Amino acid sequence: MSEVIASQRARAIFFGALLGLILSKGLSLTPGFSLDDYVFVNQGASITQSLVQGRFTQAALFAILNNLGVSSPSIAFPGTLLFFIAAGSAITMGILFATRSKGSVTAQAGIAAIIGSYPYLTEYSTFRESIFTQVIAFTLLTLIFALVSVLERLKPKVGLVGTMVWLIIPLLAIAGTIQTAMMVVFLFIFSRLVIDSVTIGGINGLKQSLQSHSALIITFLFSGIIYAMLFVFSQTFAGTHLDGRASLISISDIPLRLNDIANLFKFVFLSTEPVLSSAVKFLLLATIIGSILKIGINKPQVAIGCIVIFIVLSAGSIFLVSISAAWWPVPRAIYGIGFTYGLTLIAISIWLDKYQGLFIGMIVTIAAGLIFHSNALLYDQLRVNRWDLWTAGALAHDLANAGVNQNEKIYLIGGLKYSSAPKTVYRDLNISAFSDSSTVNYIMQEATGREWNVVAIEGNSDVCPPEYLWPSKKSIRTIQQRVIVCMGTP
Repeated sequence: MSEVIASQRARAIFFGALLGLILSKGLSLTPGFSLDDYVFVNQGASITQSLVQGRFTQAALFAILNNLGVSSPSIAFPGTLLFFIAAGSAITMGILFATRSKGSVTAQAGIAAIIGSYPYLTEYSTFRESIFTQVIAFTLLTLIFALVSVLERLKPKVGLVGTMVWLIIPLLAIAGTIQTAMMVVFLFIFSRLVIDSVTIGGINGLKQSLQSHSALIITFLFSGIIYAMLFVFSQTFAGTHLDGRASLISISDIPLRLNDIANLFKFVFLSTEPVLSSAVKFLLLATIIGSILKIGINKPQVAIGCIVIFIVLSAGSIFLVSISAAWWPVPRAIYGIGFTYGLTLIAISIWLDKYQGLFIGMIVTIAAGLIFHSNALLYDQLRVNRWDLWTAGALAHDLANAGVNQNEKIYLIGGLKYSSAPKTVYRDLNISAFSDSSTVNYIMQEATGREWNVVAIEGNSDVCPPEYLWPSKKSIRTIQQRVIVCMGTP
């Protein structure tokens, strides 16, 4: 009977996660281009770049695709469908692991939808080249939780050695796919540790929880040490260290970084940002704080546990970007924030006895808000792609009328900013392909089917005054035997 109930709980949570994933990321089933996608479609995946970033599992995937002559963006449709299943399974298994199948299943199904629909995770879907990487990462995440479940049933026969034998390779593989997924494993383990501790109660609860999870914790830490060594080897094998994101921050930069981290926390949890409004964040925090206060009246230790989960998981979610030499806190790099909210709410759902109806109502409302924001993010990408294609085609026509052919070197000066720029533009998210030298050739190629020799460079008002900005007829000129096009919005 217990297995039937567990199966029904798993199906309900999986349905919630899958619904959140599909409703928030369904638009990614349509063809779309991030800046990286233009490069991947035309050049293929860079195995060296993956190795420099310590993503050796991803490098193996890209090597297979390159040998098959297939680009990852071109197979994003089946990849996205598989991602929905893999991510839904991972979220479900993780919640069952963290809660030991306790708490309101209805609330937890809704919380699974929140995790699946959070816009930070959705940003990865704008990078069609990364979809299969995410499929592997979340499949490995599912496998890890499934193995942990099996190992717990075999206790005490397995022990530390057995746990290491079964889990080290999947943990190394998931870290080598994308390091953020490895941190998600930590988020679930820590949540389980705290939930078990407060369930037992007191210092004795903490001791028992640490003891019962000692093999898992040691295995995770040991895997992290081995991965660090493999990371160094991977970079050495690649023979280049050009990516600041793959290097550790210097000691002298730590004071400035602490200020960056403080501002990031304020931005992530309180401010309106391009991918998520402060209104939804307010609902999330209000639900968490209100529920914790309600629990704390009768169970203060549980309330403290929920607060600890939220604080530690928040820090864990930004840990990787915090120690990186290059400060690059794009949403996709800190998508653990969605898991932070989700796991805190999951812990609350175990002990919130009264006001379940209100709690579930807030969960559904929040999930709807996250789904709407995720759709706006993906929809804006399609808009920018459409504008870029039209601009590239019109520019090619104007160049032909000016007597310029695609073999000549053409300098696009000043980049391109659309006056109707979408609200979801942030760093490299939903920006024009004309804004980057690595992609400007490819957008011209996508629009015309011909190869071009185009370079995008910074401009100045002396060379390109406002009246010379494209699409003005004066925008295309030859200066010192160079064909230049003054881009921008007049």
